Amino acid sequence: GPFEEKFGALAEMSIHDITPKHLTTWRNKRLEEVGANTVLREISLYSSVFSYAVKELFLLDVNPWMGIKKPAKPKARNRRIRDDEIELILGSLNYSEGQKPTLPEHYVAWAFLFALETAMRRGEILGIEMADIYDRHVHLSKTKNGDARNVPLTKKALALLELIDHDGPKLIPQSENAFRLMWERRKIKVGLAELK
Repeated sequence: GPFEEKFGALAEMSIHDITPKHLTTWRNKRLEEVGANTVLREISLYSSVFSYAVKELFLLDVNPWMGIKKPAKPKARNRRIRDDEIELILGSLNYSEGQKPTLPEHYVAWAFLFALETAMRRGEILGIEMADIYDRHVHLSKTKNGDARNVPLTKKALALLELIDHDGPKLIPQSENAFRLMWERRKIKVGLAELK
């Protein structure tokens, strides 16, 4: 079954014979097949099964899973941005929350806030046409992996959209290039170059 596939030779072994060394071998092989997040999930699942065997069934004295090094958690694509960093960025773009964007730099700041609220990528936000915006969602026809998707809009995202006041067809009336350059320069200026 699926357990054997994931667990390989360990599935055949008696629970009493499994050592951390076996598990380490399993972990290394598994990491070649699936991502670190999956392996971490599987480790915690199997570990809890063994932990039950230790505590409730008195089958084992120690949980061998406790003896293995877990794979490093993959780094999140965007680290959480702190409030003081948000303030710095808005300040560098001469924008404050709730302001109607009028200048190119304001749109960069607005898009930054909209990205925080919707978890959309910069390229996705720059691609939004006014016609893609509905009452409760934005329709993305082109995404990074090629699938169309709908992004639900929170109250805050809707409030941000209310601030947009122009007649152009695109939500952000700016070329991707000009936008990116301004974003990169202001980020460096405030010392937050590592933000995406």
